[in-house]
Amino acid sequence: MSSSCTVHRQGKVSVSAYFSSNSVNRLFLVYLSLLRISTNRYLPHLEALWQLAPLPEHYFVPNEPYLYQFRQWAEQLETDAYWLLEDKDFQAAVFLLKNSPPPTAFCKDTGALSESARQDWLQERTRLEVDENPTRWLAAQLRVPLRLSGFRLLIEKATDEEGETYTAWRYALSVNLGTATVPVVIHASRCYGKVTMPLRLKEQQEEIVEQLKQAVPAATPEQLVQEISCLVCFAAQIFDLARRLEMAHSAEEKGRVQDV
Repeated sequence: MSSSCTVHRQGKVSVSAYFSSNSVNRLFLVYLSLLRISTNRYLPHLEALWQLAPLPEHYFVPNEPYLYQFRQWAEQLETDAYWLLEDKDFQAAVFLLKNSPPPTAFCKDTGALSESARQDWLQERTRLEVDENPTRWLAAQLRVPLRLSGFRLLIEKATDEEGETYTAWRYALSVNLGTATVPVVIHASRCYGKVTMPLRLKEQQEEIVEQLKQAVPAATPEQLVQEISCLVCFAAQIFDLARRLEMAHSAEEKGRVQDV
């Protein structure tokens, strides 16, 4: 992918309630680290993580602690994903999902903003009705077994509703909730030539909700589905970053820098 691509980044939300002036969401920090060592400095499917950055941009080089931490997180998600409920970074992401600003829609040819599309989104959006403190969630009380596995990154050519071709970046994983196993596919980004459209975390979360509703028992509370969708949305970012940290570490051990 060419490094000359224009990236259409979304607006940021202040999450000062969760971060001190000297901290930043760990997922975003690691993403910046990967950008630094990537030869093309461009990972379109992770562009939504810019929403987790309340502070000015800084770059950090990945190191052993991050690699082992993300590896451990990925392993924990495959056995019991509820540990995320008490994670400060996840709590900040929930705050963002509940208070996400409207997107700045763009023209696929020029990247120009579209105010009419922005207003349409304001009218049609579905506000996320979950407690800002995940430890008080219904999911925390019921503890229906939740395991996430089989994460994959899919890169495919696709055609939109107007017949235009684009490159689709998507996450695929299995959500094992109680006795139900739900294959979930999450759109992360679209690339139209040199213009990229990352899907917002809120849009990814809404996609997950729709797929969960089609597979879980009808009696499953709506509140639980919404909460689980937030966990899956955040976990997908962890899985992808963990995989890329492994690739970066392998490249460093070989004494060379490669595109990750």
